[in-house]
Amino acid sequence: MTTELSTALIPLLQASCPKGCGGYGGTFSAFISPQAAEQAGGIDFLRTALVQAALSLDWKPDTTGEATMHGAIGVRATDTRKIPAPYDTAVEAHRQRQLREAVEAVDAGRLVPEPNQYTHNENFMNVLIATGLL
Repeated sequence: MTTELSTALIPLLQASCPKGCGGYGGTFSAFISPQAAEQAGGIDFLRTALVQAALSLDWKPDTTGEATMHGAIGVRATDTRKIPAPYDTAVEAHRQRQLREAVEAVDAGRLVPEPNQYTHNENFMNVLIATGLL
């Protein structure tokens, strides 16, 4: 079942890469309820599927799967490969934009993750449903 989920996650990881950067620099993040995470197989299962999907894209993945202080379950996979020269500036600008938006959200008092172009909550839930995990 992990393989089916990891295969279904590949397009989501690909979509997380900055446009025009050769598939480098992607970060996929999603937040779901603890109940949904448990029903889908648990945090470790979800994280393993993310690792498998990332490795199939030749990412050097850094992943997490953990409960947040707000009661959600967060899963994340980040491509940590060395970014080649044609893409490094664009990927760094993309990452700085993500960081700036996160800091602005915290400064505005929005500590609970909200859907934005960097979180993939709805798409992740749709994949869990499509693969029969929810």
